[in-house]
Amino acid sequence: MKLFATIWLIVLLACSQAAFAVSLMEFAVSLLESAELAVSITGTIVRETDTTIEVKSARDGSTMVLDLAARPYIVDAVTGQPLGLQDRTTDHVIAYYGPVVTQSLPPRSNPIVILCNVPQEGYFVAPQYARVESLIKANDHVKVMVHGGSLIVTIPRDAPISPYLTRNIVTIDNIEVGADLLLWYPFVALSYPGQATAQKTVILGKAQRGLVAIHMGSSVVIQHVNGAKATLYTYTIRGNGHYVKLRDVAYRLSGSATPFNVSWDGAMTRLC
Repeated sequence: MKLFATIWLIVLLACSQAAFAVSLMEFAVSLLESAELAVSITGTIVRETDTTIEVKSARDGSTMVLDLAARPYIVDAVTGQPLGLQDRTTDHVIAYYGPVVTQSLPPRSNPIVILCNVPQEGYFVAPQYARVESLIKANDHVKVMVHGGSLIVTIPRDAPISPYLTRNIVTIDNIEVGADLLLWYPFVALSYPGQATAQKTVILGKAQRGLVAIHMGSSVVIQHVNGAKATLYTYTIRGNGHYVKLRDVAYRLSGSATPFNVSWDGAMTRLC
């Protein structure tokens, strides 16, 4: 058998085996374009106009001016329901903004999500904003990679999931690459990437970005947000697992924003 015919990439043994799912996620993140990550401020609204709010950080007392013309998602931190800023009952908020911040004093930025009515007493786990960078779908769950590849969140099919500003019925099948989510999870496993399981999810909307997704089934589909897809058929070796040729992946991604090459160094007897 020719040497190149034996070059294989293990993609996934079964969705129930987490180690292989994580390996696929790690491969997926290597194909992603660099994502611009949002940052957050937790604090109190100290000044408000028709077009801006100024938030004072509870951590260090610094302030950030947020431009409401950016039309951020505004959500009740406890219920996950849409909320008018004028309808909040307290000034305690968590705001996600960025990635661009001015060098003025105080600095200004465009908010993405504003969580209102953040409780100040008792134990409260606030939802986390995240943009889906890649995902793996199974029958009973979907695994999403977020935060620049540093976290994998499993969203079970039977966990509550709702849309933003509509009454449409949504499921994990509606979660796609580029989607903006609010995720409620109580803790993150100390691994890399970190892993968590969502107890509740709100699908805020869809951001059109040039990211790559890999979906598992009887075949692998490499998908860009712009709609372009490439199907790679899987193989079984000695009755075990699903495999794809690494050369096939490289060929399908040639000419994309995330290309790579595979070659054999005979002198070193290794892939490069």
